[in-house]
Amino acid sequence: MPNTQKKIPVSIVSGFLGAGKTTFLNTLIQENPEKEFVILENEFGEISLDHEWILGSPESIYEMKGGCICCSLNHELERLLRELVNQERSFDHLIIETSGVADPAGVASPFLSQQRRQTFFELDAVITLVDTPQLKDQLVQEPELLGRQIAFADVMLMNKLQGLSSQEISEASALLQKLNPGAQIRQEGKLGNALAIQAYQENNLEEKYANLPEGNHLDLSPIQSHSFCLETPLDANKFKAWMYRLLNFQSQNLYRVKGVLNFAGQTHKSLFQSVQKQYALREGSAWESHEKRESRLVFIGKGLRKDMLQKQVEACFSQEAFSS
Repeated sequence: MPNTQKKIPVSIVSGFLGAGKTTFLNTLIQENPEKEFVILENEFGEISLDHEWILGSPESIYEMKGGCICCSLNHELERLLRELVNQERSFDHLIIETSGVADPAGVASPFLSQQRRQTFFELDAVITLVDTPQLKDQLVQEPELLGRQIAFADVMLMNKLQGLSSQEISEASALLQKLNPGAQIRQEGKLGNALAIQAYQENNLEEKYANLPEGNHLDLSPIQSHSFCLETPLDANKFKAWMYRLLNFQSQNLYRVKGVLNFAGQTHKSLFQSVQKQYALREGSAWESHEKRESRLVFIGKGLRKDMLQKQVEACFSQEAFSS
């Protein structure tokens, strides 16, 4: 059984077909020989081939075949996680390599929304690899799939930069940042310590959400990204009810919602992010006396109307703010 005194960090490696996920994974293994890894590798199809290219001991590699880890194999993922918790040998880091057609939100969900998983595991980061030369074409050809992979990324690693001009690299980086404000954009060979990104640590979440741009708008048909900065405090119950409705009825179009919230009557910040049809809401640090209390939210999806989102979020304003 893993050492439960210290949670096992989990890295989810995502990216479209051919983005270089297996090469990246092998680099991680080679550069960290002192680490004992367990790898969950998702093969889309009945015949498994990718595991043959992964370095490491065979008993440390678990394969899931015949479907997408984010949907039809979700129960298989749960079974393997239970097996890892119950086994006797220890390990240092869990890496989940998704197939090129997987939505990483479904993979991250157990680690963000299930208390029993949070007892043993701690999500370190979702790392999405980007085939930089093909980025624009892939966004046109597979906007929903690639849009979801980018939307849920904590770090986007720009791959295959050889042969691109500095202007092309800069334009691709700017596009990724607009698609997912707050995510880290890094270039191949410059990822740093990929095993200790700690994207879900309280201080890192607050820093990321605090840097969400005000009024950001991207309309890369059919993908939209809209950001809001709201000085009026929100009513917690109204906001939660709205999010429940929005995520349940618009989940096909809404890839991700994230932000830091200023709820009326609360002394601490609230850190929010959607996970498929659910949301994770956790308490952040206390509002300091010198801080400007405001909510910052970003919505990423397709067919999103900013005017409708603005109207709906303003309906969640606390009445106390108008009566005081």
